[in-house]
Amino acid sequence: MKKQFRQVRAFAWFAALLLLGGCFLFAACKRDGGEGPAPDSTVEQTTEAKLVDRFAEKKDLGGRDFKLLTVDDYNSILHFTVNDASATEIEYSCYERTEFINDRYHINMVTVEVEKPQETLRNNEIAGIYEYDLVFPHPKDGIATLAASGCLADMNALTELHLDQDWWLQGLVKNYVTNGRLYYASSDAAIVSQALVGMIYNINLYRQFNYTEDLYQTVYAGDWTMEMLGQMVVDTDVSMDGAASANRTYGLIHHSSLTYCMTYAMEQPILQQNNDGSFTFAYDPERMTSIAEAAYDLFFTAEDNVLRGDSQNLDFGTSEIWMTFNSGRGLFMTFDIGQTYTHLRGLRFDIGYLPMPKLDTNQQEYHVFCGSGLFAIPAHAPSVSDSALVLEAYSIYSNEHVKPDFFEIIIGGRLSENPEDYEMLNFLHSIKYFDVGFTLDQDGEIFNMLHRAVFTYENPGMIPRLITQSKGAYEKIEELANNIS
Repeated sequence: MKKQFRQVRAFAWFAALLLLGGCFLFAACKRDGGEGPAPDSTVEQTTEAKLVDRFAEKKDLGGRDFKLLTVDDYNSILHFTVNDASATEIEYSCYERTEFINDRYHINMVTVEVEKPQETLRNNEIAGIYEYDLVFPHPKDGIATLAASGCLADMNALTELHLDQDWWLQGLVKNYVTNGRLYYASSDAAIVSQALVGMIYNINLYRQFNYTEDLYQTVYAGDWTMEMLGQMVVDTDVSMDGAASANRTYGLIHHSSLTYCMTYAMEQPILQQNNDGSFTFAYDPERMTSIAEAAYDLFFTAEDNVLRGDSQNLDFGTSEIWMTFNSGRGLFMTFDIGQTYTHLRGLRFDIGYLPMPKLDTNQQEYHVFCGSGLFAIPAHAPSVSDSALVLEAYSIYSNEHVKPDFFEIIIGGRLSENPEDYEMLNFLHSIKYFDVGFTLDQDGEIFNMLHRAVFTYENPGMIPRLITQSKGAYEKIEELANNIS
């Protein structure tokens, strides 16, 4: 990637932003990796009010507690409500959001954490207790049952929500509609630590390998494919300087637990929705076999150029795959940018961000898998319309303030100085793909099929047999999806 090209394009892109009237406002303080001082990302009230007032009217709700019901420990990760001003950078941004919403609606926004919010809400409904205003459940723990129980409001029917606006993730709004109703939606209010599964690459190493193509332009042109990535991995010299095996440089470092995300990147969901609103199992044996063949070629054509490993988020920083990339010995790496972003801040080289590749150029769109971030509104909230109103304002504020702050923390510098990276992160966020089939595949039998075919059996031709063997699982998923009314 040529530095001069990126600088020229960066200047043009930023100038365009200024001509649009300052749609993005940038933090003025230096980001230094952890604790305050707080970032100065405050937007003038006149600018802020114009957008919020247009879509979410100001209203006095009487100073009451406004309760968001969620899972144990979620608030410490997702920062729904933050009441401490002396916090880390992203926490401070969320603190300002809490203060803004509390002041605008004269409420005290409270996060209530329980082990199983679905059960808590249903039990309260049975007891006639209607105290929760919003629900943020675990995405794979009984959400179909909760939706089918009548405990949730149809978000499509709430005029306070403007679900076609860009602070709502359109991939979920589109794919989670069941029988014309929408019981869950995801907005920029859930962006902190929400999955954003794509790739990162070492720009310094990219130049050392004498690659000159601007990969961001390649993505935007629609040419970033499995074949292109695979060829670059093949062409990568394993050791560059003849170093010992322990110090070799890899063309690709793969986080194996993210293999299923490649299925979505190559446009293969578990469920597809029919014209009548019903769901059917979507795995096509021929396409899934093509996906498996592409993945197999990527990982095994030049096997010595690929390092594979697995790690949970809690020990990711000490895993072999991350330590190898961190030491500058990986060109590309599959990576959850949204949930493991904190590790990027200590890198001593420049990186870029990419979606996972398309299957081929015949595929029209990129997809970034995301399976989390579901908001719902209880059908018997103290006021369903007030819940929707506050959630709308909360989402707008997150879009205008928290999202830029979060991306700035990922990038590790001011957005005004890194407009191309911000543009790419914003693009990746906008193409997040949600599949209700993934949510309902609680045992992972379907979404892990690609991993089994490529790594367990090392045989892409196993796909048709695996699909046949999974008939009971996918029929259950179909039934669950079609029973949500």
